[in-house]
Amino acid sequence: MLNPALQIFWMGNLAKILFLQIFLLLAASCKSGKVASAGTLDKGGKKHSSSQSMALTKEEREKVDILFMDAEKAKVTEDWDQAISDYNDVLAADPYNADAHFQLAQIYVNQSKLSDAEHEAAVAASLDEGNKWYLETLSEVLMNEGKTGQAMEIFKMLITKFPSNPDYYLNLAFLFSKQGQYDNAIKV
Repeated sequence: MLNPALQIFWMGNLAKILFLQIFLLLAASCKSGKVASAGTLDKGGKKHSSSQSMALTKEEREKVDILFMDAEKAKVTEDWDQAISDYNDVLAADPYNADAHFQLAQIYVNQSKLSDAEHEAAVAASLDEGNKWYLETLSEVLMNEGKTGQAMEIFKMLITKFPSNPDYYLNLAFLFSKQGQYDNAIKV
């Protein structure tokens, strides 16, 4: 057993290392400065085309990165209200930031606000249609909301894009069986 002072030292350093890893990961993913090219849905469900997206300047990108890091710090410390506020600040500066929508979806899932989680996950998935994490989150939210048909469509899409993941097949089979479509469940 470590001395309590050493435990505090190591825990503090582990938190710093975790924060640094998150920062480096985000910095690497944001380095391109590209804004997502797909369309997005607004709160009313209206689709915006990618032509409405404009590239951020270097200064705007840096501002968004700082805002995102503030949101990540709040999320890591489980200050959910602050994290939600900070991610919304990110979206005010960059409405096409799929990562911020995704992080909001995760927070809303954690808070059992499934309607809000569905909206944010759907926006993230529409901004980056190839991102399996966004699609997985959306499908899980839909399953939890009892929107079986919509969840099935997402799992079919995931199977098409990522056929080597057995979880997608299991979830789709489960949803077929939940609807009483046992033959379809077996075929999956």
